[in-house]
Amino acid sequence: MRSADDAFHPSGSSPVTSETIDDALAVLGDLLVWKFSSERWERVESIVVRMREAVDAHDEAALVEATVDLELAGPTRITRIGDTPLVPPPRRVRTRANELIHSLGGDTAHPPDSPEPDGADAGDTGDQPSDR
Repeated sequence: MRSADDAFHPSGSSPVTSETIDDALAVLGDLLVWKFSSERWERVESIVVRMREAVDAHDEAALVEATVDLELAGPTRITRIGDTPLVPPPRRVRTRANELIHSLGGDTAHPPDSPEPDGADAGDTGDQPSDR
């Protein structure tokens, strides 16, 4: 694992602080076990895209803002009866999150109890990890 100080910044640009990287890595790691409706995953994916853009632009302020937005988009404890079924992150969201985790110097991972067949999208197949 790379150190957070080396995670991303070309020579001559300002490094992003370790705290910012740690916060982003923490929420991205949490995202891998969240369960939402498909519509909500679309909103979460757009935030992850913003995080990627901030990393690519070496823009710490934008990364902090997107990280906070992702934290706020996290699951709530209350689920209303009759709500849309919740599903784990679709493959494209997991892939984006894992690529971002890797670029920030973290270890990428897949939830250990959610194997999927190749080419399947958890948001579309009904395959869900068991609840703990």
